[in-house]
Amino acid sequence: VIFDNTYVGSHSELNRVIVDGSMVYKVDSDHATWIDDATIVSSTRRSSSKVGIGQRLAAITLFSVFLWPVLALYLWRHLTNKPAIIQETLYLPVGRSLNGDINIKKIEVISLNVEHAIWRKILWLLHVFTGDLALVGTSALTSAKSKIPEWANEHVWEKPGVINLGDVNGDSYEAGMDEADSNFVSDAYYLATRSFITNVKIIVRWLAKLFIPYANLSNQIKFKGA
Repeated sequence: VIFDNTYVGSHSELNRVIVDGSMVYKVDSDHATWIDDATIVSSTRRSSSKVGIGQRLAAITLFSVFLWPVLALYLWRHLTNKPAIIQETLYLPVGRSLNGDINIKKIEVISLNVEHAIWRKILWLLHVFTGDLALVGTSALTSAKSKIPEWANEHVWEKPGVINLGDVNGDSYEAGMDEADSNFVSDAYYLATRSFITNVKIIVRWLAKLFIPYANLSNQIKFKGA
């Protein structure tokens, strides 16, 4: 019997389990698995992507550019007794457990209280500097009930980004595809084609859309409660 804080290798933590050879039986969940299962072990040994220094510096640089508009919004909202900032919960995939299940990390982020989806995420750039989010990456899950499709295996190892292809490519969603499915398709395409040049192009398009209202909004950025 292995109790709390006992590790097997460098990739998994086993609590309240019974080990018989290569078989592991988890007491609490009444579930058995094989520790030498090639699919599980090779998966759990992988490490999630990390946020590099370059991404953090780029995020702070971008945030400094938009600091004054954010402060102006905050002041205007304060004078009109309306909230300028809201708190949201994101659910980030962080690899797989020994059983092959997707591990989810929950983080709290601050967002601008606006309807424009890209402006809303400006404050998320601060979370790039802290290493919680990538500058460019996959879409973050915004609901605990969201499920990553089986075919989207690479998503569980990629750190979600503030900027993603789904932000700047809404063709599938506008055509009627479910928004979550559209994001997974866009993310999969991004993961298959990403490069430094790709990231730069996505950032440029993302910045351009900051000044382009969405079709379902008015001709100017519309603030909630305004």
